[in-house]
Amino acid sequence: MRSLIQRIRESLETHGVLGLAILCLRLPLTPILRSDFGVRLNRAYHGWVFDRRFGVHTSGWIREPIPSVEGGKAELGRPYDGSNPAHFRRIVRNLEIKYGDYAFTDFGSGKGRVLLLASAFPFRSVKGVEWSHELHEIAQRNIERYIGPRACNEVGSFCMDAGEFPIPSGKSVLYFFNPFGNEIMSRVVDNVRRSFQENPREIILVYMNPRHRDVFDQADFLQTVTDKGWFAVYKTVSLRRLPQRMTDVATSGAVAAMRVSR
Repeated sequence: MRSLIQRIRESLETHGVLGLAILCLRLPLTPILRSDFGVRLNRAYHGWVFDRRFGVHTSGWIREPIPSVEGGKAELGRPYDGSNPAHFRRIVRNLEIKYGDYAFTDFGSGKGRVLLLASAFPFRSVKGVEWSHELHEIAQRNIERYIGPRACNEVGSFCMDAGEFPIPSGKSVLYFFNPFGNEIMSRVVDNVRRSFQENPREIILVYMNPRHRDVFDQADFLQTVTDKGWFAVYKTVSLRRLPQRMTDVATSGAVAAMRVSR
């Protein structure tokens, strides 16, 4: 019962009274809406409502965004399609973390919808990395125009190679909505690994529509904490569970950091 009430509240926040009424009317169409076509149509509807309500433009499906970073290849990326607002809110709420202790980063942030959604939570900072300058500029305009709830004032979009994006030094939540192919995803996970080795800490990775989850599953510094099929949540393991070679690297990195601080 409590779960039902929570879902009604989330739907009201996302769609308003009229939107919720439309959702109720479409219940008989559930089998169709669960198909691939239905899922895309549903996401488009949620995006349209979000844009209309908060004065932004985050909707639209772009099959092959043109990369603007040096050496970028369009075929290595994935089509742009914004995350479902209701799904995002539910997942972030269920992380059960103290948001102020965490920096949030969206990899493949596109037009910035997730950045706007994340800014409603009191994260330490909210940043997105996007390799298409066109989408990056749209995201920047959306951040300026957004009239929705905002609990985090440090919100920004960066146009650069995701594999070279500096992982925030403190605790972090890293978000992925099927943004890259296997090659780039492997580079990003390697970058996260290096950051964790240099500064062991809790890093949470949320992977929506996990088409290349094998890259995450094979990473020895990550453990699966949630797996729903359509999304998975990973977390860095404690030092005592790391392979010995990696533990030695992490320890030497921490010692070096202490020496520098002195």
